[in-house]
Amino acid sequence: MYYLTTDTTQLSQKWNFRYSLVYLPPETRLPTTWISSLKGGEKLKSLSVTQAYIVAFLLLAMWSTFAFLTMQNQIHGQERYAQLINISGKQRMLSQRTALLASQFFEAQDLSYLEDLQHFSKLMREDHQFLLSNIPSEHLRQIYYDQPNHLAVRVAGYLDQVNHFIAHDPQVLSTDIFNQANRLLPRLDFAVNAYEAESRQKTIQLMRIERLILVGSLLTLILEALLILRPTLRKANLSMQQLETMVTQKTSELQTQKETLAQLVKEIRTIRPDFPAILYTGFSKRIDRDQALKEGINDYLEKPLSLYKLASAVRNCLDSYS
Repeated sequence: MYYLTTDTTQLSQKWNFRYSLVYLPPETRLPTTWISSLKGGEKLKSLSVTQAYIVAFLLLAMWSTFAFLTMQNQIHGQERYAQLINISGKQRMLSQRTALLASQFFEAQDLSYLEDLQHFSKLMREDHQFLLSNIPSEHLRQIYYDQPNHLAVRVAGYLDQVNHFIAHDPQVLSTDIFNQANRLLPRLDFAVNAYEAESRQKTIQLMRIERLILVGSLLTLILEALLILRPTLRKANLSMQQLETMVTQKTSELQTQKETLAQLVKEIRTIRPDFPAILYTGFSKRIDRDQALKEGINDYLEKPLSLYKLASAVRNCLDSYS
């Protein structure tokens, strides 16, 4: 038994009837060249869209990476400046604290003042060495090593005088320490202001970079919309229109070819008069149920079709020839 169908569904995979066979005439199948052209066009369209989105993704990834690396660098730089500002500010406090402790020890001769003086002078020397080994700019290097400030030599000289005060005659040196601390204070204050000014410049620079990243990202999105997304959408719409035109044309051809199904049944029945046939189709403009039955087809089925309805039609058809 033959089921004449314009559908590509393999009914034989679902129904294992004895003496049954699904036959799809070649003229009712989609042409191989048409299917290949559709797949090729779809592949080409997919490839171009993929390439466009890859370019867009890479551009956005570039800006995101640039923003991340820039922010990381600026954050580390600001952390460094914050530490240097804190230590340089502490140097001002330590210079006044050591001078005060030297004066208090001279007046009270209390050894606790001397112990505190030793502790704070040691801390001031350690911080001074840290600042000298972490000078962040040429301007600050000039403050520490060049005239008129020459802060590296002045701080070292002040600390040497404090140590000499601790180890030798405090009565003679106490006044000198106090005077030298007062002369050192404005220079230390000048260094702190220099650190703060450079930190503010780094902050301003960070804000400029943020604006640059924002403008660059917006320009990238605009260029993607104009040069990638817009042409891609236009090309996709054109491809869809071409595809719809092709589908409409091929659908019309398939509808016309259905008229050959009834003729095919007649030709087969010239060889085998008891040949049963069921016409199963989703198109009904060129041939309807009455016309199919008039042409000698045993039954006419339309999509959508339930398995129960198909089984009933097959059973009735077989029973009519038993």
